[in-house]
Amino acid sequence: MNFDLEEDQRALVNTVERLVAKEYTFEQRQRYAELPNGWSPDVWDRLAEIGVMALPFSEHDGGLGGGPADFMLAMQSLGKAALLEPFVSSIVLCGSILKRGTIAEVRSHWIPQLCDGSLRLAFAHAEPGSRHGMEAANTCARRDGDTWLLVGSKRLVLHGDSADGFFVSARIQSVAGHSGVLGIFHVNADAEGLQRKSYALLDGTRCADLQLNNVSAQSMVIEGAQEVLENVWCDAASAVCWDSIGSMQALLDLTVDYLKTRRQFGRAIGSFQVLQHRAVDMLMALEQSRSMAMYAAMTCDGSLEERQRSISATKIQICDSSRFIAQQAIQLHGGIGMTQEYQVGHYVRRLLVLESLFGDREFHLSRLSRTDGVFSR
Repeated sequence: MNFDLEEDQRALVNTVERLVAKEYTFEQRQRYAELPNGWSPDVWDRLAEIGVMALPFSEHDGGLGGGPADFMLAMQSLGKAALLEPFVSSIVLCGSILKRGTIAEVRSHWIPQLCDGSLRLAFAHAEPGSRHGMEAANTCARRDGDTWLLVGSKRLVLHGDSADGFFVSARIQSVAGHSGVLGIFHVNADAEGLQRKSYALLDGTRCADLQLNNVSAQSMVIEGAQEVLENVWCDAASAVCWDSIGSMQALLDLTVDYLKTRRQFGRAIGSFQVLQHRAVDMLMALEQSRSMAMYAAMTCDGSLEERQRSISATKIQICDSSRFIAQQAIQLHGGIGMTQEYQVGHYVRRLLVLESLFGDREFHLSRLSRTDGVFSR
């Protein structure tokens, strides 16, 4: 198959990577992490200006109508920066809910605000003890006149500390024909009865735990919400796979540069064949991940079962490759690879976080083992 980039795709990659090179150096990222929200509002605005946020949405909904290949290229380029901004939480997760679960009138209200960066949403689904399953939502939704009241707890809400609003999954109670059914609801960040506890993950990404005590909410998706969420989970898992590929590429580039410049015994250590072989092994692991992620992207319009198989297989490969590349990068750098002042350790932490998002290796291996294999029909 031909994976050469088209002219428009090359322009997209160049635009995103120029932004990353200019406004997301390692030193700048360290400064952004210390800001009140843990990320840069200026970079967020720049991402909106160059159209990256509008890329996954159709032109009818106010987006740019980019395809899966365009979006994966953008995610890969952003992954090289180990982006701290709420891109996955707002654009990927909540954007996918709007694309897959709402009518045109609703999309025309919400999506343009996501595209221009004026609205930041976060998706609240995980709960204490729920692990990675999509069905284990115990938060309750009860009808109260024209609105809904939500009661429950949510954990690990990506960028939930700075979101303007939340899409919250909850089980519907005491409504004829829908009792016990999963629904998705919108909650304003300043809603009465909503409490947030913020914290940072290992790589600096901000999160929050939510406590909802009879919080007023607006219904977003009721009919077919379970299938919508399953597809949204696939979208998000695919996005973090490409994010991981960007970080793995950055680690490989750093390691190769180090091998070329670090001298020992009067010569660059990259001239030693055994270290060259280890660098090639890193490249092979990266290309294996890239190939699997391309396969997963190609199934984006397939059945849910096919998508889940391809995503699980891809995530397993990504987890294996990221662990291998991270370990090799640290070993080939030596002690400097673990210092706070050098980039390598920060990329390793990033990969460890991405590995656990939207299903870790054990979750996806278990799910794949319950099917007839990756390529079954």
